Amino acid sequence: VGFNASAGATVGQGQIAWNATDRTFDMGLVGGSVLQVGQETHMLIKANNNITNGQTVMFVGVSGNNILADVCNTASPGFSTSYFIGVATQTIARNDFGYITTYGLVHGLNTNSYSAGDILWVDNTTPGALTTTHPAIGTPHIQVAAVTKTSAGDGHIMVRPTIWPALDDLSNF
Repeated sequence: VGFNASAGATVGQGQIAWNATDRTFDMGLVGGSVLQVGQETHMLIKANNNITNGQTVMFVGVSGNNILADVCNTASPGFSTSYFIGVATQTIARNDFGYITTYGLVHGLNTNSYSAGDILWVDNTTPGALTTTHPAIGTPHIQVAAVTKTSAGDGHIMVRPTIWPALDDLSNF
């Protein structure tokens, strides 16, 4: 199989094309999501509630053979930083399936309130939100992404989660 490396094709569901900008293959997924092969990792989830592209997402259970996820809410009873999954790479309606980026770029965001290079954290006050403010002592510390492009509608963030453990999370295991 050969691909036209200069075609600049846009992929739809079930299609693969060469992406000259990112120097990889674009793979069209369900719902308009595009996977840059080898440069990012996605997870298919079922939405417990509406989830918007760019929101932080957490594990809330299972539904049949599927991961059930919701916007990340660190104030949820019994919340653990281990519930954090990643960032929605598309808008997903309640009870629908969609993709979460666990590592890699999320495109199509409004990143105008940030600067390129800003480090983003899970916002401990607004469920699903990101913030540049370092979390307060005694609150969950989940470093999520770096801003790679500022734009009103085509901003990009590079998701690469780092969870900073609290002293209570440490053990001798």
